[in-house]
Amino acid sequence: MKTAETMDTFFFPFTGNGDLPFYVTAIGDNCAQHAIERPNGYPMSLIIICTKGKGEFYLENRRHVVAKNDVVIIPDNIAHAYTPLEENWAIYWIAFTGFATRQSLAVMNFKHGKCFSAEKAEALLETYGNIYKTLRADTVNGHITASEHLYSLLLKSYKLSFGLRKDTKLNPIAGKALEYIEKYYSEPITLDDIAGVLGISKRHLCRVFKEHVRVTPNEYIIKKRLQEAKLLLSTTQLKIKEVAKKVGFEDSNYFSVVFSKYEGVNPNVFRLDGSR
Repeated sequence: MKTAETMDTFFFPFTGNGDLPFYVTAIGDNCAQHAIERPNGYPMSLIIICTKGKGEFYLENRRHVVAKNDVVIIPDNIAHAYTPLEENWAIYWIAFTGFATRQSLAVMNFKHGKCFSAEKAEALLETYGNIYKTLRADTVNGHITASEHLYSLLLKSYKLSFGLRKDTKLNPIAGKALEYIEKYYSEPITLDDIAGVLGISKRHLCRVFKEHVRVTPNEYIIKKRLQEAKLLLSTTQLKIKEVAKKVGFEDSNYFSVVFSKYEGVNPNVFRLDGSR
């Protein structure tokens, strides 16, 4: 794989007729990233991987400090800005679009942008390298194979994003509660379970969680379950009752009621409506 020292700064590949669900419109790296401000966002979605140094991102006025192995996903037209906090802040980036991009990013909980730590980003960088090499090696049909690699990169990013966001000063209680929910959302967990693990009262848990996450623990659990349900509905042929059980709803009828309340349509309609 090419490194940040040897890769071309920018490369704009041939994109065919634009009929792919995902395709790369630009790819590159910056060995010393400068400050950028986009109050109206960027017309393409972006994946950014930090490989060296430290900088800060603002996604719709939410501040994130980004260091080595951190990943930032920014959908198209989302207001954002970033600036280096250290010299030689290095990033790899991909700009992409396609008819399935918005729906997929929403299902993966990237609708408003997200910043997270990949811990060891080797797998992402390897896929990034595959995209770059494919586009450079085949200027006619490389965009098709690169589309496959891009989807793989999004799925890997989605899996890695299950961890805590790289928000600054996340309260330890809220952080541990989030970790517990991420791990056990598919089981019938309760506030008593979370509070018991943390050794605090339910009242204290709810107060701290709401203060730092901006929703209640129960609300977060529901949204987490629906996030996973939307992914299963979009990518598998599981029956509705099977989807419900996999994400923590024992009663499929109740699952459908909750899904309709939050998503505006029932699970069957969501699955059939490819425009969502």
